[in-house]
Amino acid sequence: MKRHSFVSLVLAVALAGTMAGHAAAAAPRYWNSGQTLAAEPKMNFIPNTDVYYVRNAPDFGLYRYADHWYLVDAGEWYRASSWRGPFLHVDVEGVPDEVMTIPESYQRHWAAVRPEDEGREVSDGALASDRTFTEKPKMSHITHNDVAYARRVLDVDLYRYHGRWYLVEGGVWYTSDSWRGPFLSMRARKVPRSVLNVPDEYRRHWTASASYRRRPMDARFWASGTTFEVQPQMALIPNTSVSYIRDDSDYDLYRCGGYWYLVDGGNWYRSATWRGPFSSIEMHDVPSDVLTVPYEYRRYWTKREPD
Repeated sequence: MKRHSFVSLVLAVALAGTMAGHAAAAAPRYWNSGQTLAAEPKMNFIPNTDVYYVRNAPDFGLYRYADHWYLVDAGEWYRASSWRGPFLHVDVEGVPDEVMTIPESYQRHWAAVRPEDEGREVSDGALASDRTFTEKPKMSHITHNDVAYARRVLDVDLYRYHGRWYLVEGGVWYTSDSWRGPFLSMRARKVPRSVLNVPDEYRRHWTASASYRRRPMDARFWASGTTFEVQPQMALIPNTSVSYIRDDSDYDLYRCGGYWYLVDGGNWYRSATWRGPFSSIEMHDVPSDVLTVPYEYRRYWTKREPD
């Protein structure tokens, strides 16, 4: 073999290996490992939109808009040019606004799967308690213990230990560096031993009752569905992945992970686009990245007192 032919062969093999490595690193993700639908689904038109949806899909949401099909399963989005698939994973930014802003009654399986509240341990920071305090709770020290306890707080147990706050609600533990919150979930085994060893009379809500369930999402809209006419001017909060609105508005607005989050008088709202509409959500549906922004970027997180 001629020398230049051998060198060309070596380079070709090396290049092929490099390309294979890149291909492996960027392997596409498909819904159900590339499986397709067995038959063409029957689509229904969503009123006042240009989007069609499948009414009888049991455990995923399927939509058709323009020339593409969009499928959402446990919060993960996929796209295909035909109902036959395969459905390739896309980031939420790749889903058109026309799909992301359909009425909430057609938004099935859009939320990521969360651990059940009962019988399972919750991951750190996966949930946020809806509990907020407008004034500092009065704490009393537990005898022969370094733990302080809030006696007058109903429905939850609240403790302070070595400058940190611990809250347990319906069997789920939360923690915060301030009584103001937000209280983010934590694993029970990470709760300090001194807190876990408090006497029984200071443990009222450590087990999940059968009646304890998270409240369903309220379908109210912010400002009765009012949207922005021009895109708000946002700035990145230092050392975070969250942007905030810079003007002198009477609400807080954040952008994080492809969604927009608005809080007004202690009430939270979310939209897939700055255009809105912003629909009401519970605090535990707000990402921990937003809930942990520095205090100077939280102006309207507490509920307003009635006039």
